[in-house]
Amino acid sequence: MQAPGKYALAGLILFSISLATGLYAIYYKSPRYRIEYPLKLANSSITLALPTSLSQRIQYNLSGKSTCQAEIRLCFLDEYGIIDSIAVSVARGAFTSSGWKVLARTPLKLAVSTEGTIIGTLTISYSLIDHTRLLAIELAQVASSFLAILLLAIGILRYFEKLVAKSVEKSIRS
Repeated sequence: MQAPGKYALAGLILFSISLATGLYAIYYKSPRYRIEYPLKLANSSITLALPTSLSQRIQYNLSGKSTCQAEIRLCFLDEYGIIDSIAVSVARGAFTSSGWKVLARTPLKLAVSTEGTIIGTLTISYSLIDHTRLLAIELAQVASSFLAILLLAIGILRYFEKLVAKSVEKSIRS
C-alpha cells in the first residue's frame, strides 16, 4: 500500500497549479490594454479604428470640458453595422463619465459623435483575447482541479484504510 501522504501532497500541488491557472485566466481576460483618443469635436463625428481581437467587454472613460450642454454618442461598429451605443449627456463645464459595456460581437471601429462642443479625452480599456488560448487555459484549470480532487480523495481514503488496518491489527494482537 502506497503512502497516503504522497497522494495528498500531489493533490495539493495540483490544486495550487489549478488556482494559479485560474488567476492567470482572470488576468488574461481583464482589460489591461488602453487607448487614449484626444477629442475636439463641435457638432461632428469621427470614426476610430480599434485593434483586432478586441474583447467584447470594454471599459470607457470620457473626460474633458464642454462650452455648452452637449451629448456624446459612442457607437461600436463591426462589418454588419452598429453593435451597441452609449450616449453621455454633459452639462457646461468639466465632465467625467465612465462605465463598462459588454458587446454582443467584437467591434472593429468606434464612431464618436457630438451635439455641442467638447474638448477632452476618450480612454478605452480592453483586453486582447485569443479564444483558443483562453480555452486551453480553462481546460487546463478544470483538468488540474479534477485531478487534484481525485488525488486528495485517494489520499484521504488511503489514510483511513491505513488507520482501520492498524486498528484491526491491534485488535487481533489483543
